[in-house]
Amino acid sequence: MTDDSRYVTVANFGVVFEAELARGTLEAAGIPAQVRDANTASITGHHMVEVMGGIRLQVREQDRERALEILHQARAGTGDRNIFLVRVTRTRQSIFFGVLLGGALGTWLTSATRDFALGFVLTAIGALLGLVLGRRSVRYECSDPKCATRNTRGATVCGGCQGVVRGEIKNRDQRLAAEEELGL
Repeated sequence: MTDDSRYVTVANFGVVFEAELARGTLEAAGIPAQVRDANTASITGHHMVEVMGGIRLQVREQDRERALEILHQARAGTGDRNIFLVRVTRTRQSIFFGVLLGGALGTWLTSATRDFALGFVLTAIGALLGLVLGRRSVRYECSDPKCATRNTRGATVCGGCQGVVRGEIKNRDQRLAAEEELGL
């Protein structure tokens, strides 16, 4: 493999059409580009794309700086919005369904064995299982309240508002403090 055929990633996207639009922008400027992982995304869905780190837009290594400049200029036309990725977990929903499942199983076993402690223990186990699974089930959303589009963790541009991702925050209330910290 020669140096001019080596491709590097210049942006990550949460959805295929956004990556294809960016590829079209680069190719219109004379920069050969390719979208990686688009087929995997269409087959496996949004969750696998998040695990993979997003749909990658790649250019030749020697075109990297020019491509980043063109993509930045394209975003500047949309207001060059600065956003953060908000880490959202499904802890509450998972605890609810864990309690519901554990309670149903506990009720069924209690009616069969007449052991009420077993029902209580299974409900508690269901809640704990829901807590653990809920904290592991994470998605990332745009911090702009008008957008809130789902994005992949490695996204550099929001798939909804086209804002430039400047970092990751734990909740939406941290957005203003994070902007001040970065001087935005």
